[in-house]
Amino acid sequence: MKVAERELAFLPQNGQGKRWRVHPLVPDSFVSSFPEYPRAVLQLLYNRGLVTQAQVDEFFNPDYGADVHDPYLFKDMEKAVTRIERAIEKGEKIIVYGDYDADGVCGSVVLWMAIGALGGKVEVYIPDRFHEGYGLNEKAISEIVRDKKVRVVITVDCGVTDVKEVATLNAHGVDVIIVDHHLLLPERPASYAMLNPKREGETYPFKYLCATGVAFKLASALLKIKKAKEKGISEGFEKWLLDVVAIGSVADMVPLLGENRTLVRYGLIVLKKTQREGLKELLRLQPERAYGNGMRMGNGDITSETIAFMIAPRINATSRMAHATASFDLLVTKDKEAALDLAQKVEDLNNERRRAVDRIMKEVNGMESDDPVLFVGKEEWPVGVVGLVSGRLTERHGKPSFVYGGVNGYVRGSCRGIGDFNVVEAMQSCQEMESGLLMEFGGHPMAGGFSVKPEKLPRFKKCLVAAGGKMLDEATLHPVLAVDAEVKADDVNWELFDWL
Repeated sequence: MKVAERELAFLPQNGQGKRWRVHPLVPDSFVSSFPEYPRAVLQLLYNRGLVTQAQVDEFFNPDYGADVHDPYLFKDMEKAVTRIERAIEKGEKIIVYGDYDADGVCGSVVLWMAIGALGGKVEVYIPDRFHEGYGLNEKAISEIVRDKKVRVVITVDCGVTDVKEVATLNAHGVDVIIVDHHLLLPERPASYAMLNPKREGETYPFKYLCATGVAFKLASALLKIKKAKEKGISEGFEKWLLDVVAIGSVADMVPLLGENRTLVRYGLIVLKKTQREGLKELLRLQPERAYGNGMRMGNGDITSETIAFMIAPRINATSRMAHATASFDLLVTKDKEAALDLAQKVEDLNNERRRAVDRIMKEVNGMESDDPVLFVGKEEWPVGVVGLVSGRLTERHGKPSFVYGGVNGYVRGSCRGIGDFNVVEAMQSCQEMESGLLMEFGGHPMAGGFSVKPEKLPRFKKCLVAAGGKMLDEATLHPVLAVDAEVKADDVNWELFDWL
């Protein structure tokens, strides 16, 4: 039997069976092309689609000067920069409207700092997860249009599905620039400019930037305008933004390949010597988690794992339990005393978030079903943590999951998909079958969110389960352990360790 077809039984400690899915063996022709690398390393490279000399070199030795693309390769970049430049020159107020997760917050930090450095009148608006929800909303728009000085709104990590909201802002003379990376639905908002690598017809060569990455490209372009020289902004200013670019990229789980890998590699270098007082205090609060093995600050051992398991969850916790402005303030404050207070607040909210998830996971036991799609929730569950619960359920059962809580008289939830089940397409098909079934929805193929009226929950669940029955089969609905390679015991040595 070929390795690609082989599946081995596996029982982890919780007794939940998993199928081992082993990658196809690397071809001998590929191995012979790179005799300087161990076969196991070549297998890992091959699994990730890194098959040319240029790709391998970029992976092992990212070069900021060579591997970061020109921001003006974005189709609407010149249009966006020109409009923001005009707003700065005319003293028009600019609102950076960021999503409340780590990606949206970090992207907002990047643009707030860049536009502010250029002398722009810029403010940041981050919506309340519980009372406003995802994306542009009526409350926020009312505040924006009421301030007649606001002429430009830049959305970060949201906007591509906000057709009506963008139209309303347009009607009040506000130009909207969308900075996003989510999948676009058939109906597009009439924005002044849109920077989104997934946009149809987009000319930017790298498609997997997170929203913070896209915001960084806009900031990079802005920092090259005439005003930057007038303000005495050095060429290195943009690199000091890379610490939050790394946080946003790792937090949003974009693939650390290509340009993302370069941005994160250099972002980690900046993070080790970050000038952000809030990050310094956050790292000091949990040195063991930040550096592992009891190591303390100062040894510079900060990796992508530091972000993934220590920094990102805490940045995300504020919007899940309170409001994301605490995370934004943490990342921009220059006051050491305020930084300490904010870091402690973020830490406390993260601990509260952990307790909430643990409590819900206990309640979920017994609510799971044999349906191909898991659909669970209670209106008393806090909507800020249902996405984390959904992720755990999908990992545990190997099924798509939709988990909801209640807020303001309606239901809001999060979902996680698996390879053969695109959650956005599934929700779109349900909306097409029954117009108005969902109040709002969107996201990525593997993760999304939705809002629905309580009385429509049964019909939404029925539609999703039916979609799962068509798209998934019994062989698919099992947790899978992806196995990169089989190696011989003799191959496990210090040389392999160094390569890994």
